[in-house]
Amino acid sequence: MAAPANLGAPVRVLDGSTGSQLSERGLIPPKDPLWSARVLVTNLPAIVDVHKSYIRNGADVVTTCSYQANVDNLQSHLGIGASEAESLIARSCEAAIAAREQCGRPGVLIAGSVGPYGAAQADLSEYTGAYAAVKSVEELVEWHRPRVRCLIAAGCDVLAFETIPAEREALALVRLLREFPGSRAWLSFSTSRDAPHCTAKGEPLAEVMNECLLADANGQIFAIGVNCCPPQSVAAAFRSTGPLRVPFVAYPNSGEMYTSSGWVPDDRLTRKPLAAYVPEWIDLNVRWIGGCCRTGPDDICGVARAVSSIIAA
Repeated sequence: MAAPANLGAPVRVLDGSTGSQLSERGLIPPKDPLWSARVLVTNLPAIVDVHKSYIRNGADVVTTCSYQANVDNLQSHLGIGASEAESLIARSCEAAIAAREQCGRPGVLIAGSVGPYGAAQADLSEYTGAYAAVKSVEELVEWHRPRVRCLIAAGCDVLAFETIPAEREALALVRLLREFPGSRAWLSFSTSRDAPHCTAKGEPLAEVMNECLLADANGQIFAIGVNCCPPQSVAAAFRSTGPLRVPFVAYPNSGEMYTSSGWVPDDRLTRKPLAAYVPEWIDLNVRWIGGCCRTGPDDICGVARAVSSIIAA
């Protein structure tokens, strides 16, 4: 993985949710433990099509459909061997590359999605981080390594360590990244819905981010931030940390709450278009902006237009 030349661009627009788009098309069975990774087996062209819809609406970065595609859970739920599981993970990168080529935008970055351990458990623990109390850093490094290796080998430009709920897992990923010295990644946390200045596990976000950047001795983390939180909480999260040595990344969800019954509205929040938050976020040094669950191409189109107008001003 060679470090892309455009990591230092003024602002980069990320894509929105791939899983939500596939779900809207009826391609993800309800409560499937593999979630969007199932579609790597059943309908790869649909994944390519979703990536293309984001690129055509202004995304500078597309994220692979590998959030829940870890080797062990692919083996468990598909009844396949390790080599077949690794091939499926590589396929997620190949789909994103195909979309980039078909859209004729060679400068679009492919970010290899590396979801947390909790996501593969399909028990919502990526929003609590409870497993961090019993899983060691070493165990988490071992669990994440095969997918990271596959995504890098398949040709991802960068890695997206995303929806990380706890400091221990974040430090494990920073340690693992050192095994791949030519690779770069952003590191993004899930946060407490009621306390956006804390990780989902309840740790002070400022302390956690600073510890992770301190551990990143080789400077491989190029952005740090939050995702799959309400857009209304992004600014509060970054104000709590103050400026850091790398810019921020932010890609919140629609503002709805995810429960065991699915996504439900949060009546406590006033909803605005995602693009409406862009000026404030850029003022806070957010340089990588997109959407997570329940956001789509229209949202990203709005973000791209907002970013373009600010840069042009």
